[in-house]
Amino acid sequence: MGRKAGSVNRDKSRAITKFRHHSFDPIDEMICDAKEAKERGDSELFYKYCKELAQYAYPKLRSVEHSMDGESTPMFVIQGVALPTNADRANSEAATGAGEPSQ
Repeated sequence: MGRKAGSVNRDKSRAITKFRHHSFDPIDEMICDAKEAKERGDSELFYKYCKELAQYAYPKLRSVEHSMDGESTPMFVIQGVALPTNADRANSEAATGAGEPSQ
């Protein structure tokens, strides 16, 4: 059967107990080190700490797979807004007669 979902496993529980016993919080330590790196002007180290710490504050983004069958026109969606593609613009111009030379 396994442990209950969301419960702390034994190894993690031991580590947390030791951290508490020694009044040590690895995340606090990383934050302090990141601040020190920033103050020293070590931007490379600062951003490494930021990247490491971000995983505790923000969900990881899933990778996205793209595939086309050769006849499809790609559509790009940014923040829920569909942007028209060149094919959409061409279809719109053809429908309205825009883009044709005037006589």
